[in-house]
Amino acid sequence: MNHDALFARVDEFICTAAPEDRPGLVVALAARLAHLGAALSGPATNGNGASTPRPQPEPGGWIAPEVAARIAQSLTQAKAGAQLSSQEAQTVAAAATEQLRAIEELARGATELAQLATDLSRTVHFVRGHDGRA
Repeated sequence: MNHDALFARVDEFICTAAPEDRPGLVVALAARLAHLGAALSGPATNGNGASTPRPQPEPGGWIAPEVAARIAQSLTQAKAGAQLSSQEAQTVAAAATEQLRAIEELARGATELAQLATDLSRTVHFVRGHDGRA
């Protein structure tokens, strides 16, 4: 079987799988390819120029489709959790912005009230006369 035929069969297998099985199949395939890629990359060097052979892939070392499906499900749940956390953070930030605006408005109101009190005090002082008598 040539490469094109092999990839066509893999594509067909993934496309005909049940939708809930597809993420697990893709994760299992990615894990197998990573395992093969590591084994085929050649010997590793230890820094002294000496090399040590990389372990060869063993068929029993593959991730089982069930395990891959659980990993894919966990990743999907983690992504959903991260999206929810992001939404909650945005909600908290919006609420904090509203609170800051409210505090600023209260501060402006307090400043205006202090100015009115000062003006009222001056008016009372003027009406009573400078010595405090009416």
